[in-house]
Amino acid sequence: MEITRADIDANRINSELLPESLQELGGLIGLGSALDLADAYAGIRLYVPGKATADHTIARVIGFDNLKVLCAHFGETPMRLPKIDKAIKQIKRHLVLEMKEDGKSNSCIALTLNYTERHVERIVSELRNENQIDLFNE
Repeated sequence: MEITRADIDANRINSELLPESLQELGGLIGLGSALDLADAYAGIRLYVPGKATADHTIARVIGFDNLKVLCAHFGETPMRLPKIDKAIKQIKRHLVLEMKEDGKSNSCIALTLNYTERHVERIVSELRNENQIDLFNE
């Protein structure tokens, strides 16, 4: 199961784990829209126009109202957006937690998330050490 931006519920992400620039952007236009923008334009220089138009490519990604906010803050300025790899990693860790709570085995989780079983064991151990999960029947 490949996790993409479409699979990420922005409300379930600890935004503190995201790059600072993405956190700040999320404060302006909402974390979901910031993630959408980063997903569409990550790793490249994105030129924010001085004036928003409804048919602009950025407006198609985050909506016209959010583009107006970007124009007000960054108009005519290029911005670089980070990749959202950390968000995807975080949601996959959360999925491991959910699947363990549902009684799934480590091997089942590994196959579902395209992880190795050993990697799932490491995540489960880390989560256990962070007191995020109860005892498991391995």
